[in-house]
Amino acid sequence: MSKPAEPTTPEITDHFWHDLEIAVTRDVTLALAEDIGTGDLTAKLIAADKPAVASVMTRVDGVLAGQDWFDRTFTELDPDCEVFWHVT
Repeated sequence: MSKPAEPTTPEITDHFWHDLEIAVTRDVTLALAEDIGTGDLTAKLIAADKPAVASVMTRVDGVLAGQDWFDRTFTELDPDCEVFWHVT
C-alpha cells in the first residue's frame, strides 16, 4: 500500500493510513481463511509452476476501488507475485 508523498487534504493523516493498513490486513486474512480453509479447489486446476496473466477491461468508465485489498491478497498468496496496474 503506497501512501502519497504529501496528503491531498488535511483530513488524510498518518492515523488514516494506519487504520487502512489494519483494515486491509484483517479483511484479506479473513477472506483467505474462508476461501482456502479447506483447500482452494479452483487453484488446483492451474499448475503451480505456470505463470498467469489476467486483464480486466470495462466497456464504460468507472471507479477503481479495492486496489490495496487486491494487491495484498496476491502478495499473501505468493510473495513473488507482481501486479501491474495500467489505469487510464
